Amino acid sequence: MSGRGTGQGGPPALQRELAVWLDGAPGRVGLLSARVAAGGAVSFVYDAAYLNHPQAVPLSVSLPLRTAAYADAETRIFFDNLLPEGERRRAEALGRRIDPADVVGLLEVLGRECPGAVSVVPSAAPPTKAPGHLDTDYEVLSEARIAALVEDAAAGRPTGERARFSLAGVQQKLAVARDPASGFFLLPRNGAPTTWLIKVEARQGEYHGIVANEALCLSVLRRLGLPAVHAERSVIGGIRVLLVARYDRIIGPGRLVSRRHQEDAAQVLGVPRELKYEADAERAGVPAGSRGFSGLLGRFAGVLRSPGDARVQLVEAAHANWLLGNCDAHLKNFAVLHGMPEVGRLTAPGRLGFGFDLAPFYDVVCVGAYPDVDQTLAMHIGRAEQWDAVERQDWLALAGQMFPGRRIGAGILARQLDWLKQAAAAALPAIDAAVGEGVATREEAKPIRDVVGSRVRHLNRTLKWDIPAETDAPIRRGGGWALS
Repeated sequence: MSGRGTGQGGPPALQRELAVWLDGAPGRVGLLSARVAAGGAVSFVYDAAYLNHPQAVPLSVSLPLRTAAYADAETRIFFDNLLPEGERRRAEALGRRIDPADVVGLLEVLGRECPGAVSVVPSAAPPTKAPGHLDTDYEVLSEARIAALVEDAAAGRPTGERARFSLAGVQQKLAVARDPASGFFLLPRNGAPTTWLIKVEARQGEYHGIVANEALCLSVLRRLGLPAVHAERSVIGGIRVLLVARYDRIIGPGRLVSRRHQEDAAQVLGVPRELKYEADAERAGVPAGSRGFSGLLGRFAGVLRSPGDARVQLVEAAHANWLLGNCDAHLKNFAVLHGMPEVGRLTAPGRLGFGFDLAPFYDVVCVGAYPDVDQTLAMHIGRAEQWDAVERQDWLALAGQMFPGRRIGAGILARQLDWLKQAAAAALPAIDAAVGEGVATREEAKPIRDVVGSRVRHLNRTLKWDIPAETDAPIRRGGGWALS
């Protein structure tokens, strides 16, 4: 700890300080502090040398570059969103005897492994992340070692100091690198970036088939013309896994791997992680413009280089998620990628760096295939909080949110329903095409097909459409085919 003056003539207040680094940024970004004598209030200030560099970029849209320190509310929201969620957070805190609400305390021990390009370390420590050369900064993982790591992840066991779970999210994952030439899995050294996530399906549990489920849903999104992360199914050590290429990594000349800074919509909008679901945010008094589709289509899309195009993609993603039964598409499942210096600086005296791009969609799962799970929509569509409560006026309300601050004629809004109709007509054929290409078997696709069929039939009832919604898909059994 370091003693620092209060600036008001009183005794020095004990303060913990951590250095904040951003891989690829010109020098240390700033200091994260917690004042012990002020109930653990946290603050963040950018380093003066960093602010004066022409290639400085902000940590977050919600933390623009400026000389003044950020107070507890803004600081806590961004940095808390870097930490694990739920049971994993509680386990990490309990194991280290740290209060789960102590953001700085948790980052002091976990900040070296923050997701993405950010790292948080003791104030005098050097950065822990750097670009890596695939030929010199990585170790090849043998089949036996990668199988052992996957087995530990499937069983929920720690994987040891030489590999790690990803911190954010709740699904068991391993972060590794992969040689694009040989396909071998690699373990980064010297702070080099990982390039792939291995999502592991538990041997037992309530989410049986989740690997096939997510692979199929991501494939459907791409077939509907939406940007989605690249994912491949595999089996490692007899355990089903989904290999997901990280969208925030760049492999450049000389096989140099670098990180691209990104942040999720909760961080962009300044919403605490525990309020990522709209119903929770509404109860907590979060303004409409910072939650749900109002926030996503308003302020979130507004910071992107092409706000209009982004709003179209976000609305079409809302249609696809509803059709696929992905009721868990919350604010942390949408993200922006920070721009690069060569793109050109934004306005607002450079406070927002070099612009932002919409990240491809990720973590898309048919939650409807697990009927025992809460099916409440993560973000309301119009007034509806349940999928089967969405009516014509709710779809029109969603379309209206594409035009924040403007009054749009009913005819223009109604035309946006054509997007939904096109997606509804294409969804079941997209599943069948993915099955035909081996993304999933017909048996694995059957629960997702049934969910999509129920959504299409709901649209036919409420919007007077007549889209085919037959879901009796043939399933291969033993020596032949049988109808499900």
